[in-house]
Amino acid sequence: MTEIETNDAARRLSKTLGLYKAEWLNEELYSLFDEPSYFDQLRTYRPCVLIGGRGTGKTTVLRGLSYEGQLALSGGVDAIEQWNYYGIYYRVNTNRVTAFRGGEISEDKWCAYFGHYINLSFCQLLLDFVEWFEKHTGKVVTIPKKGLRKITASLGIEEVSSINELIDEIEYNILDFEASINTIADSRPHKISALAAPLDVLADLLVSSEALSGKKFFFLIDEFENFEDYQQRVLNTIIKHANNHYTFKIGVRELGWRQRATLNPNEQLTSPADYARISIADWLNDSRFNVFAEKVVSRRIESAFPDVPDKISTPQNLLPSLSELDEAEILLGSEDKKQLIEALETGLAKEAALEAKKIRPAYLQFIRYLNKGINDKFYEDVNSWTLSSSEWRQKLDNHFHASLYSIKKGKRGIRKHYCGWDTFVSLANGNIRYLLV
Repeated sequence: MTEIETNDAARRLSKTLGLYKAEWLNEELYSLFDEPSYFDQLRTYRPCVLIGGRGTGKTTVLRGLSYEGQLALSGGVDAIEQWNYYGIYYRVNTNRVTAFRGGEISEDKWCAYFGHYINLSFCQLLLDFVEWFEKHTGKVVTIPKKGLRKITASLGIEEVSSINELIDEIEYNILDFEASINTIADSRPHKISALAAPLDVLADLLVSSEALSGKKFFFLIDEFENFEDYQQRVLNTIIKHANNHYTFKIGVRELGWRQRATLNPNEQLTSPADYARISIADWLNDSRFNVFAEKVVSRRIESAFPDVPDKISTPQNLLPSLSELDEAEILLGSEDKKQLIEALETGLAKEAALEAKKIRPAYLQFIRYLNKGINDKFYEDVNSWTLSSSEWRQKLDNHFHASLYSIKKGKRGIRKHYCGWDTFVSLANGNIRYLLV
């Protein structure tokens, strides 16, 4: 491979493997998506909490469950009407949620204001989906005027005569509410909706329409840990008492779900009664993670070289392994090898030295390691090796790996080579982002 080809290959791989955060991939995320072993657990109608550290794939999985993800993964619009559920993705924005705090207002009031904001936001997300659904299927989702009045009354906003007007009105109210939140202590809002009540009304009306009859909605909440403690209790309350038309799939870091109570301090969310707990670390154990990681990296390699399918075919080809014997030879270097040969010529008879020179330098270094630099014992063992190297097999099995760490002791340079696909997978320790970085 020429230098130009090498640089081109590195650039291509960097473009796909270097984009290790789902937020950076945009639409490419779906073409590179591979279902983890626990994916089917998230497709059930019960609430689920997906727990994992940074880089374990929570965002990728939740976006794969969204209606945009479903469309990209299914490969066509024809199946949209046959889907049993539609995922609504919501990423917790720290800039927004941290605005709902301040000592000038009691926590009970903040709960009410934040609950109203969540009502508006989730209703907006549902209506965004309706627009998307109509655009891609050609079907019209209808809500009767009586139903529109129920929604506007529940949210405390101006009456509307169509879904499009409702979309605009909710968007305006969200922007207005966000703009006034920093001065809310001086100018209290006149109407605050009851927690989840508008969401229940809108979901009921949507699944009552012919186009969405019998469907379910999954609210996919990513980065749940970014909510304030009281805000987690607000969401817990909605999760606990969600109606039959929608459910929740939560992505949260380990220890990020700090509050399990609802707004009723005597009411807790418990597993498995209220939700299914899915720990990525438990599901992606050593064997499962190896298989999953190989699928992810293979897909990205294929994406990097669509026009050159045989250049790099597997992660193992991309990250070739190195035997311990070859590694020892590399670590020794020319000067160390030269000193070993000189030692043989100095301490052995001419014929014995000629025979000993046939031993690979890595094995000579191993013999020296076992004898801790004692020359007489070193020469004795070299002669023993030349007579019967097979008798040394057990010593090699037991101690050769440890001898690698002694080669560069007290010297400059690389002390140990960590290479090969299996080594990188082990170092990633179940975290797909660590593997891709």
